[in-house]
Amino acid sequence: MILAHDPGPVSRYRIMAVLLLLEGRVARSLIIPPFVQDVRGRRNYVLVFGGCAWFYFPDGSGVPRLDALTLTEDGRMEMRTRDLLKFGLITQLWKKAITRNPNIAEG
Repeated sequence: MILAHDPGPVSRYRIMAVLLLLEGRVARSLIIPPFVQDVRGRRNYVLVFGGCAWFYFPDGSGVPRLDALTLTEDGRMEMRTRDLLKFGLITQLWKKAITRNPNIAEG
């Protein structure tokens, strides 16, 4: 795809992002290492950086009801916003991190 200078159709490799807010401001400094999750039996990759949670669906599957939020062939992408403290995906990761290392929540 890169060598051919042809990104292919959007359906081949879907990308979606959610803008993360903390106290009404974009959570720009939050960085979470990449991880894999399954959505309806399909693997996707999640990265958190730049104030967004980025979702990559390498098999093109995505979530049909969210198709309007994926990167389009002309480079546009609509993003939803989520309160960081109410975003289940992030709060679950935080709880797992605290379970592994209780000292992480201190200070």
